[in-house]
Amino acid sequence: MDTGAAGDDVTARLLPGVLAADGFEQVLAGQRGLTDCIQLSPLNDAVAVLGSGAATPSPVRGAARSKTAGLLLAEARACFDVVLIDTPALLRVADATALVGASDAAV
Repeated sequence: MDTGAAGDDVTARLLPGVLAADGFEQVLAGQRGLTDCIQLSPLNDAVAVLGSGAATPSPVRGAARSKTAGLLLAEARACFDVVLIDTPALLRVADATALVGASDAAV
């Protein structure tokens, strides 16, 4: 999962040349389902990527974001063997703390 909306994301590296229009933000907002936004990497078809997606008009924030992120991670864990999350630095973006709280480990 790529949760950063900046241009230095992991999605561009795992999906070279592929435009990932919908992703993490759209799933959190309930606009799309997780499996609708997953794309296989052309570099390795064993790697599935959920890009960050464009910012939504009314992003999910606060406690609702934490709860929804936890549910999204639970769904991802049920579907995949390993779930890696690329987030912005914790001290730069508070939204990353919700994902760390819902995950098993952080580096």
